[in-house]
Amino acid sequence: MSPTSIPYRLPPKLIQDSDVCKAIGCYVRASRSALGLNQLKLAQLLGVNRTTLLRLEKGNAPLRFALCQTAVEVLSALGARSTQIEELLAGRAGLGATIDLTVNFEAMKQTQEMAEQEATKNNKGFTALLGEEYIPPLAARPLRKK
Repeated sequence: MSPTSIPYRLPPKLIQDSDVCKAIGCYVRASRSALGLNQLKLAQLLGVNRTTLLRLEKGNAPLRFALCQTAVEVLSALGARSTQIEELLAGRAGLGATIDLTVNFEAMKQTQEMAEQEATKNNKGFTALLGEEYIPPLAARPLRKK
C-alpha cells in the first residue's frame, strides 16, 4: 500500500454530539476531582480560563476538539487515564454505557506532594513537576487568534 493510498481523516474542529461532550466533561471533572485539583489549577495547566474549563466539564456541546484532546493528555500525564475516552477522541471507538477511569495513585501522590512543596516555596504550582519551561499547550497555540 503506497503512502498516498492510506486513508487519513482530519480530526473535527468541533465535537457536536452532546452525548460525547457530556462523557468527556464527566471524565474531566472526575479526573480533576480524583487528582485533587481545583478548577483554577487545571485551567492554568490547560492554558484556558476557568469559565472555559467549566463549560468543558458541563459537556455543553459543541466543544472544541483541541481543548478536549489537550485536557485528556494533561490529565493522563498527571496520572488519570481513560482508554475509552482516548479511543473515542481518536475515532476508533464509540460511546459506551460507562466510562473507565484509571488513576495512578503513585503519580497522583507525587503530583500533589510536588505541587504542595512548590506552592510553599514560591507559589508556582506545578512547575517542579512539569519543568520551568512548561508552557500550557493552549497558551502556546490558543484556540482563538488574539
